[in-house]
Parts: sequence; structure tokens; C-alpha cells
Amino acid sequence: MPTFPSRPARTSADAQQPPLPRPGAPLRTERLLLTNVAASDLEFLTRLHSDPAAFAHDTTPPLTSPAQMAHVMEQWEERRLAGGCGYALVSLPGADSPVPIGVAGLKTLPLNGEDVLNLYVRISPTHWRKGYAREALRALLSQVDEAFPGKRAVVVTDAGNAPMRALSASLGFHETDEQEPGFGAPHVIAQRFCGAGRYAPSPSGDLHLGNLRTAVLAWLFARREGRRFVMRIEDLDRVKPGAAERQLEDLSALDVNWDGPVLYQSSRADAYLGGAGRPDRARALLRVLLHAGRDPGGPERATRASRRLPRHLPRAGGVPARGGPGPHG
Repeated sequence: MPTFPSRPARTSADAQQPPLPRPGAPLRTERLLLTNVAASDLEFLTRLHSDPAAFAHDTTPPLTSPAQMAHVMEQWEERRLAGGCGYALVSLPGADSPVPIGVAGLKTLPLNGEDVLNLYVRISPTHWRKGYAREALRALLSQVDEAFPGKRAVVVTDAGNAPMRALSASLGFHETDEQEPGFGAPHVIAQRFCGAGRYAPSPSGDLHLGNLRTAVLAWLFARREGRRFVMRIEDLDRVKPGAAERQLEDLSALDVNWDGPVLYQSSRADAYLGGAGRPDRARALLRVLLHAGRDPGGPERATRASRRLPRHLPRAGGVPARGGPGPHG
């Protein structure tokens, strides 16, 4: 049975920590529980990877023994530790304990001279056609997008694997003419680039044609590149009641959709103040700035406070505390 070394706790200064769930901190989606693959999962993973029905759509031969699966799991762990990215066990939360139904994730892979993130998923056939693979991979890709911005992610699959090709397309992967000589069977390679596009309107009034054009172009660019699209409301200035809701309705009417919940800048102080070592005066100034638009004396107080801010603040989490990008840019 494979023995997996423990992973050190993640710190704000460690930008290369694996984006998959950490021990003790599983990732939950609407219906699923995702945890790092562990040695105790060997029995289930052996059953899954030795089931011919689970390989009905690809030419990869099923495994034939627990020893083979243990060897594969050791390779997965080596890749995770080396590349900061790996596989998660996909389970259904149960009354007594989670019920495993598959495995999904991304690992580093050399592809034509480039290290890429290779997507993998295998779900038990009894749970096909329920959207579990897409739900799990969406959550994992969201984490990878934040951890590896600009990194190329790929799906390498048999040309005849129609379900996998449809799944990758639904996740924003676009098929290319690229080939992998070592794959053997006729195959396709689809790709997307990690990261997210965004649109950040100010709710001071209704959107005009220029605003809408900017939103549509940002959305088209993100979707063309296979990236997530984030909606963030810049409610730090004067806010007109109901403007944000109307803006979102207008964008939805144009079929501009976004991934995840709408972010409101005024409620994100904790996200910006999360870096260790942020000076107290900077924290106080940030709170003033976040609420300046809601307080008649806010802008003047923020200006006075900014003059007392040190010219160069200590670095927090590897990012300059002043002038650096916040979450999602």
C-alpha cells in the first residue's frame, strides 16, 4: 500500500501550495465532497480502475490488481508534490461517512516540451449522467485558476471519446490540432488557460452602451480563452439604490454570464486584509477607503489617512502591500 508523506500547512507567502483540498480542509460543492487521494482509498480506486464499464469510452485498458493501482497512486503523489497539483477523491456526503464515486483533478505533465496541467476524471458508471464529473472539475479548475494564472491546462483523450470531449468543451476547453506522439491511439488535445477575466461596474447608475460594450468584450475574451469570468460590483463610491441589480439584469439579458457569486467590493475587506504582516495603519486606511462612498465625510478622511501611510509598506504574502493587485486583480 502506498505511503503518502504529509504536506506542510499552507502559508500566505507560499504561492505554490497545491490548490487541491488540504488534509482537514476538504472542498465541498453543492452535492460533492472532494478530498486529497489517500492510501486508504486504494480499495475503492482499484475497483473503479479495474471495472471495464468505467473504460467504455476510451482505449485505456483497465487495471488488473491492487498492486498496479498502488503504483499509479504513488506516481500521482509524486506529481502532486513536484508540481503542486494533483487528484481528489470525489465522494457523496453520507449520513455516516462519505461514499466515494470517483476521482478527478489535474497534474503536471510534459507535453511537447512544455509542462502543462493535465485534466483527469473517472466516475463510477453507476453515477454517470448526473453531472458529477462537471461539478467536481468546475470546483477544482476554479482553484487552479487562482493558483496557476496563465498556466495551460489540457485534456488528452481518445478521438472517439464523445462524452469526454463534450465535458471538456463545457468546461471551456477548446480542441487544437496538437498531437502527443506517445499517446498512440487517435486522440484530440483540448486546452484552456488558467485565470479569470472580470467586469467590475460601479453601481452609480444604469449601464450605458460603452459600459455594455466593455462587458461583452471582456466576457468574449475570457470565454474564448477558456477562462472563468468574474463579476465584481465596485460599490465603494456613491451607490444608487437598485443600480447594481439593474446592471446585473441588463448583462444577463445580453447572455453575459459569470462564474461563482457576484462579488461586492465593500464586503471584501477581509480578503484584502488577509496578508500577514499588514501594518495596523494600512488596515485602518483600507477600512476607511472601503466605506468612504457610504459616509459623507469618508473621502476627506481617506485622503487625510493616506498622507499618514508609509511610503513603502512591508511585503505581505509575496505581494507589495501598497499598489499591488488584490484578489482577482
